[in-house]
Amino acid sequence: MNSNDPAKDILADLTRLYDSMKKQDDIREEETEKVQELLKKDFPDIKIETELIDGDNPLRGTL
Repeated sequence: MNSNDPAKDILADLTRLYDSMKKQDDIREEETEKVQELLKKDFPDIKIETELIDGDNPLRGTL
């Protein structure tokens, strides 16, 4: 950073923050899918519905 244009520095910070948050969301989604597969394997007769809610537990839903 340390450029002469503070707006560019802010934009760079926001871009890095967005990229980091997107990566975390992708990891969370992958982990949720893994858990769902394990649940389906252990409980094949149960319908699993989940909804990813911002800031909430990704496995919140109905079993």
